[in-house]
Amino acid sequence: ESPRSVLPTGPRDVLLAAESGLFGLMGKREYWLDFEVKLGGLLSPHTRALARFGNDHFLVATDKGLNVSTGTTGWQTFTGAEGLPILDLTGVAVGADGTVWLGSDQGLIRWQNARWTYLASKRWLPADRVTAIAPAADGSVWVGTPQGLAHIYEQPMTLEAKAAVYQKDLE
Repeated sequence: ESPRSVLPTGPRDVLLAAESGLFGLMGKREYWLDFEVKLGGLLSPHTRALARFGNDHFLVATDKGLNVSTGTTGWQTFTGAEGLPILDLTGVAVGADGTVWLGSDQGLIRWQNARWTYLASKRWLPADRVTAIAPAADGSVWVGTPQGLAHIYEQPMTLEAKAAVYQKDLE
């Protein structure tokens, strides 16, 4: 019901995130495997987006938080208890440097070096509802919203250069 995201996992294997659950098409005699929602497992049947995370793992964005596959041993979950600022996720993308970007109806979340950063409102995005996420090779990210596009990047600068920017804005 309501497919939302597809992630190829092999030459003939694929994962499908849908409103009704997470499914995997796999095996020599291809069959659909339904991933169960359970304690220590998939957080919710309402899966929204999928992304590859390293060679052996993948991410599942749900309405209850983020799941990370741990290979053959199960799942690691991220909810408010682990610091995830928004639980109802709508998108996920992974940058070349391993930075995880999560979209929601309340803004963008960055997970980098085991730290969460919440980016929203007029300071970072034209609108809070994230509709598309595209990490760039240089570490920046392009974010689509209903009111326009945002390009978020870090720019190293000295304290003097930063002060000049603020002075110019104030004047």
